Amino acid sequence: MALDKRELKKLIKIAKKPPKDPSECIKLGDQLTKFREWKAAINCYNSALSKDPENLDLLMKAAYVNACAGNLILTIKIYKTCLKLQPDNLSLLKNIATMCNAVGNPEQAIKYASKALKVEDNDPNTYYLLAESYTTLNEIQKAEPHYNRAIQLFKNTKTDSHTLIKMGRSLRLVSLYNEAIYYLSEACKLTPNLPGAQLELAQTYQAISKTDLAIKHYRRTLELSPKHSEALSHYAELMALENRLDKSAWAYRRLTKIFPKDSSFRHLLSASSQENIKGTTDEEYVKDVFDSYADSFEDHLVNALSYTIPNQLYDLYKIHWTGKKLNIMDLGCGTGLCGPIFKDIANHITGVDLSQGMLNEAQKKDAYNKLVLAELTSALKEEYHSQDLLIAADVFIYVGEIDSVFSAAIQALKPEGQFIFSVESLRGDHFKLGVSGRYQHSEKYIVALSKKHNLSIQEQIPVIIRTELDQAVNGAIYILKKS
Repeated sequence: MALDKRELKKLIKIAKKPPKDPSECIKLGDQLTKFREWKAAINCYNSALSKDPENLDLLMKAAYVNACAGNLILTIKIYKTCLKLQPDNLSLLKNIATMCNAVGNPEQAIKYASKALKVEDNDPNTYYLLAESYTTLNEIQKAEPHYNRAIQLFKNTKTDSHTLIKMGRSLRLVSLYNEAIYYLSEACKLTPNLPGAQLELAQTYQAISKTDLAIKHYRRTLELSPKHSEALSHYAELMALENRLDKSAWAYRRLTKIFPKDSSFRHLLSASSQENIKGTTDEEYVKDVFDSYADSFEDHLVNALSYTIPNQLYDLYKIHWTGKKLNIMDLGCGTGLCGPIFKDIANHITGVDLSQGMLNEAQKKDAYNKLVLAELTSALKEEYHSQDLLIAADVFIYVGEIDSVFSAAIQALKPEGQFIFSVESLRGDHFKLGVSGRYQHSEKYIVALSKKHNLSIQEQIPVIIRTELDQAVNGAIYILKKS
């Protein structure tokens, strides 16, 4: 049915004061739904529901248009009302689980998907929902069996494009990359203009380091959906790793326009375009990144990136330790990896961090006498000749210019106090914001600052900070002593 603009405007106007007859109201709502006039359709269905609040079909229509309008919390509420009328409705349970995932509540998604499994234990989409929910929670071991079960069951269903994408994604996330590529390629053949299939294929090729093919499919995703934020983000990261900084900056610039309040994209744009001349990182960026990363930070850093800097700092420092119990300040303490290691030589340990989420994790270690939510220079300025040892494990990668930190450190340290820290290495005379979004510092820069602030270098050793993409990230550890 075709309507001209004038007729459609007339229907929208009527919907502002819907007909009193519920059947006429529903009929009008259905018309407006066909033309994607969600707000007007919602008015019609709400009016009809006021007279018949337990009409299941009508509730389902209201849920659909609210979901299309982006009213996801309200959609969940409506679906739950439907569920009271039909507690064992498989579609309802799956819909609620899907919506819960969409609003960032995977725990509730797991609850409803698990109920759906009790109703029907051979539905592949339910297993897929459960797996996706656990993946969101970073509980990969719990996700894997559900992905595997979904894959088995999907093979017995009709292979439309969306099913093929789910199969391909499931296979990718359990590291069966060749099979994933097969099903995702089939999805692309079946529906060439589907951004989701192109994106999943790009991510699969990236996972097996087939960079050219990954780039090709990220570009195709962006041709089909120019504002696809996930594709832009992955493409920008990949271009930075390939040292194609103009392309990386182009993608991050687009992301900053789509998400003008997102500090992480602004920071990464600075890194890829080398526009940051201040040598400081936006505090808002650090807070946002680490508050959201707090739960999974330690596991990723230690297990995925082979991070051992806290242990290396301790092993090096023990050579210089006099045996006296120390007042220690752990700058940028994060989840508290240094606290338990240095606890045996401490009289008192203070942990300082910008992220409350990180401090909450550090509190669980029971290694710190005090935890302070503050920027590290500000925290140091609150101390006056009170600290025997300052620790900064992989903190300066987020700071850049550290002259002010050294100045505040001198004030905080007792006479003969020491400062131990790590940096990512840089050739040259100064510091630089790398394409990774982390700062690198040169030996000449550290030496110059030490002389300026009357700090003598007791020890300096090269180290591997972490591994990324199977590549070692080179750095150095320094121990400085207040003269």
